[in-house]
Amino acid sequence: MQQAYKSAIERRTRTLYLMLAPALIVMVVIIVFPLFYLFRSSLMKWELTNPLGRGFIGMANFVKLAQDTQFYHALGVTAIFVLGAVLGQIVLALIMAEILNVTFRGRNLVQSLLILPMVIAPIVVGVIWKMLYNPNLGVVNYLCQAVLGFKVSWLGTGGMALLSLVIVDIWQWTPFVLLMFLASYSAVPPEFYEAADVDGANRWQKFAFITFPMILPMIIFALLFRMTEAFKVFPKIFIMTMGGPGFATETLNFYTYRQAFTYTDIGYSSTLGVAMLAFSMILIGALFGIIKRTVRIGGQ
Repeated sequence: MQQAYKSAIERRTRTLYLMLAPALIVMVVIIVFPLFYLFRSSLMKWELTNPLGRGFIGMANFVKLAQDTQFYHALGVTAIFVLGAVLGQIVLALIMAEILNVTFRGRNLVQSLLILPMVIAPIVVGVIWKMLYNPNLGVVNYLCQAVLGFKVSWLGTGGMALLSLVIVDIWQWTPFVLLMFLASYSAVPPEFYEAADVDGANRWQKFAFITFPMILPMIIFALLFRMTEAFKVFPKIFIMTMGGPGFATETLNFYTYRQAFTYTDIGYSSTLGVAMLAFSMILIGALFGIIKRTVRIGGQ
């Protein structure tokens, strides 16, 4: 009896492994092997213009990284872009969710129109906004001239170019965050609001003491997800500024691209890729820790 039970368990285990095998193979091919190749390349001198000079150099690329002032500049630009874009998306999405959380005629149509930006390809978004920001023919400067009486060089100066990219990212991805918040709003028990109405609470008090604590885990999750995505921004920068003017909008992702395909230094660009991976893992780990603490406190 016991032997038959063990045999049945072994057969079931083999079946499960066979069912998991395709997914494991795909994971190895598209995740594990590229990561191994990335780490291997980061330990090598590898320049596309000198293929015969390729060889193992150990930690030399990482020493170069630690002394690279342009790397720290790109890291700072990335931090400003990520914080500006993501915080803007969170705040704007919260305001919009609070407005759309009431029933009115045409609500579904408004929601459908609001999510349109997020379904447009980032490259197309970059092309559209580059035309809108055009100093002579762009709609944005036409409005600035009409309202303020002067035009703005949106992509011509360092600070304005970075701000312009932040605005574009907020425009495209706020609808995504909004959908997440609206889903959380629907999970808040209406009895809480009814009790607050009985106590004479105004809308701000209901948001601060009912809505916000209830949707806080979703806010943190949205923060985590959008920060990891904004950290990897590339198409909009490539189309709109190419990292310029100067290096004002050169994020870490774009700096890695430039090292590989402008300076043809594959070894050093791989080292930058390892650094990006490390930063992403630290960010994700920190935010997951915050989520766990938030959920634990909320459950007490």
